[in-house]
Amino acid sequence: MLLEDIISFQNVGLIGVSFYVLSYAGLQLGLLSGSGNSYTLMNLAAASLVLISLMETYNQSAALIQIIWIFMSLFGLLRRAILHHSTKLAPHERVLTEAKLPGISRADARRFLDRGMWETIPKGTVVVREGEVFGALGWVSDGDLQVSVAGRDVGHIPRGAFFGELTVLNGKPATATVTAVKDTQIFRMRADTLKRLCVGNSQLAALIQLSIGLDAKGKLEAANNQIASL
Repeated sequence: MLLEDIISFQNVGLIGVSFYVLSYAGLQLGLLSGSGNSYTLMNLAAASLVLISLMETYNQSAALIQIIWIFMSLFGLLRRAILHHSTKLAPHERVLTEAKLPGISRADARRFLDRGMWETIPKGTVVVREGEVFGALGWVSDGDLQVSVAGRDVGHIPRGAFFGELTVLNGKPATATVTAVKDTQIFRMRADTLKRLCVGNSQLAALIQLSIGLDAKGKLEAANNQIASL
């Protein structure tokens, strides 16, 4: 088989169609985000390849659709590049997003951060009370939180860790009391706000669920080690 037969206009078009199908399948399966560069680049490649295939048998309507798709994809990439470079994050905001939401775009990070609030919790303040619904996801920016169950100290939530992650998505009462050991800065987001963000952005939802799972796993391992040492 000649190379010209393999790299035919028809085969180029079929490759373009496969890019369309794969990008849409990835979107529906939650593997790609509609606002992400990967999805846009796959659609750009698809439209370009299909347009090239039309050079053999030209169809004005089909060509016009591909040209419009190429233009829209390039516009989307340019827009995201501008947003990325124009979006500013404070140092403590970068620490949170880089540690807990790795790979998130600056624009999505800004959207996430703007829907929560930063607070300084005075020493001795009960942040979460056992048996009551906390209804939020918290993250320790600076300071230390003490965890107790039935009045007994069982551990600490150090700087850089989540709290409230075990109940934020199911709305159940807190399983422990959390108290500020010293003046502590936290980031807090309401549960209903977090859920709306996750519904609107599958990539963000996956990052949050992964980060929450890893945090919970780390705390469970620490608790098991503490019990084993008794």
